[in-house]
Amino acid sequence: MPLTNNLVDPKYDIYDLGFAESLVIEDDFYTEVPKVQSNIFGINPANIGSGEFVSVFEMTDEEYRSSNFVTGVSGWRLGPTSAEFVDVTVSGVFTAGEIHVPDVDTTANSFHVNTAGDTWWGATETDFNSAPANAAAYVLKTGVVKFNSGQVANFYLGANDIWGGNAAIGNAATTIIVGNLNGVSKIALGVSADAITIAGTQEGVIMSGSGNFRAGNATDYIKFTTASGLSWKGTTNSLTEAGLFTTTNAVMGGFYVGANDFWGGNATIGNAATTVVFGNLDGTSKLALGVSADAITIDGTEEGFIVDGTGEFRGGNSTDFVMFRAGEEEGFSFKGTNAELTEGGLLDVSNIDADGGIVGGFYLAETTLSDNIVTTSSDILLDSANRLIRVGDTGDNYLRMAVVYDGTLDEDVPLIESSNYVSGPAGSGFHIEPSYGEFGDLRARGKFTTLVMEYEAVSAVGGSLLLSKSSDVLDADMTALDASTMTISGSNLQNWAAGDMLQMKDGVEEEWFEVVSLADNVITATRDKEGEYDADANPVWKKGTAVVNYGASGDGGILLTASSTDSPRIDIFTHGGSPWSTLTPRLRIGNINNYFTDINDDVYGLAVGDNSDFLRCFHDGSNLQFKLSLTGTYSLAEIELGTGGYMRSGQESFNDTDNDGFWMGEEGGESKVSIGDGTQGLKYAGGEMEYTGAITAAYPIQLKSYTFANLPISITSETKSPTANA
Repeated sequence: MPLTNNLVDPKYDIYDLGFAESLVIEDDFYTEVPKVQSNIFGINPANIGSGEFVSVFEMTDEEYRSSNFVTGVSGWRLGPTSAEFVDVTVSGVFTAGEIHVPDVDTTANSFHVNTAGDTWWGATETDFNSAPANAAAYVLKTGVVKFNSGQVANFYLGANDIWGGNAAIGNAATTIIVGNLNGVSKIALGVSADAITIAGTQEGVIMSGSGNFRAGNATDYIKFTTASGLSWKGTTNSLTEAGLFTTTNAVMGGFYVGANDFWGGNATIGNAATTVVFGNLDGTSKLALGVSADAITIDGTEEGFIVDGTGEFRGGNSTDFVMFRAGEEEGFSFKGTNAELTEGGLLDVSNIDADGGIVGGFYLAETTLSDNIVTTSSDILLDSANRLIRVGDTGDNYLRMAVVYDGTLDEDVPLIESSNYVSGPAGSGFHIEPSYGEFGDLRARGKFTTLVMEYEAVSAVGGSLLLSKSSDVLDADMTALDASTMTISGSNLQNWAAGDMLQMKDGVEEEWFEVVSLADNVITATRDKEGEYDADANPVWKKGTAVVNYGASGDGGILLTASSTDSPRIDIFTHGGSPWSTLTPRLRIGNINNYFTDINDDVYGLAVGDNSDFLRCFHDGSNLQFKLSLTGTYSLAEIELGTGGYMRSGQESFNDTDNDGFWMGEEGGESKVSIGDGTQGLKYAGGEMEYTGAITAAYPIQLKSYTFANLPISITSETKSPTANA
């Protein structure tokens, strides 16, 4: 500042102080003559004085100071080695050896900068030099710093924390924290960062000095603790603290994870290279191994292995496999080169070697397999030593299947027989061999076919036997619906045609059908022709039921019966399209009772025709009756006898004069007739007719007039016999 400002009464001027006009003082002691510049800070030397100034500042021999200077309170001073100001503004470079505020080594709560370049607060120089840590804060020349609190930009420093976002560490805007040195050290990022904890669900990131961390929010996060390890939770995957890993999509080595599957081999689960599949959690869970593993199924034939959540499995390929399927008709099965067990329970093996044990309730011995450990008490026995299979306890009736040696044939003969078998008409039981069988009773629900009936053997059929146009058995069940088709075995389809009348009957139901059309062995028919059932309420006929074909209108059949009314008899009949109500008899052999309206007793014989035109012959118990009735317009009777044939009654030969009767036939190439006895009769032979004996006639006798020429007979005197006119 100008030293002349406000000088009112200077005590000395520059000349009084011995300066020359050139501001030079001659000094004999010094060889160098000091000079005062002609212009000091732009001040005219004439205006420079010395001594005490009476103004706003004072100048003494040792220092300059303001008039209001009070140490540590107000004003300023400048001394040879020190200066004191209340406020200082430096517009240029400020250079100092050391800075100590307020003192060097007295006040602990102080600020210092030493010549080494270290800066510190809160310790005297002695304490700092003893140990920098004694200072409350410092910035060392090496770059090491220490602060207990403070703010840098939007970051704040506390005794144990550094945080950013808000001056209050617990504020929601505080989103970064490093610290908590008085507890567990941590780094936390997020809203209300100081409240974020490892165990909590707050959104953000936290890392603790114990090695734990968590990042995320309440629903999606990743976490690690030294106690529970790594865990995380996300939209598509998670890992619990218990170690349960869940994901909808992942790759682990050569394995892939989808929403419902875990597979290996190819990134696409359906690829042929995908050879391992776990999962199908949206359907039936499974484990599948093999080429195109995801396509392998329990029911399929693909090569590989599959086991599913229903407890079923299959391994192998289309020809060799092992399989288990849950089901009443399924279960365990397998197939291989030397062994097979079907789902139906059929075991086919080429070799089993076992001499003991229990197999499914059966006791296995060296040569036997039985359902009781005591073979004689078993109900089922397989005996390899005796080539025997037995069903039933030996203490009761049982079935025996065996192979026995036939000494006559010198060969082994397999057989099946009941334990009570005794051969012969009075025998019992049954016996079957490959070429022979013997039974007490035999019933066939369907067709009975034989090529030979044994000669001179007794064969019996109980009840009735019908021979019709054709017959067959059902090859499939029928429903009660009117539209239900009829499927037959089709062994003689050439005898089936549209219009044929069919009958099915059992012990309860009977139904008549008319064939509409045939397609191979499938028949479309009009049901319930007799009108016994409601619509779609017909009998439910089962496979194996006999189907009798009566043919179309005009066709017929043969009935042999020993149990029906008026039996025993053989009837040949026809029908007019309603065989259930009307059968027209054409011929009967046997009991002809009620065949004609005038026969009402059991008589046996032959009946042909109807009540008007007929031929019948029967024995009434005393006599044989024969009657021929020809009353119809076109009725005709004709008897034709061949060579040597004849008809007779009484007479034993032509013109037998010893016996009364008649003889008519062929003899010696001629037709001959004789009637009468030795005294009176008529005979014809060789074109001549001869009458012997008297002719007696009742009167009056009407004679026709004849001339001798036209008489139908001639009388010769020689023979007295009439002869026909030529």
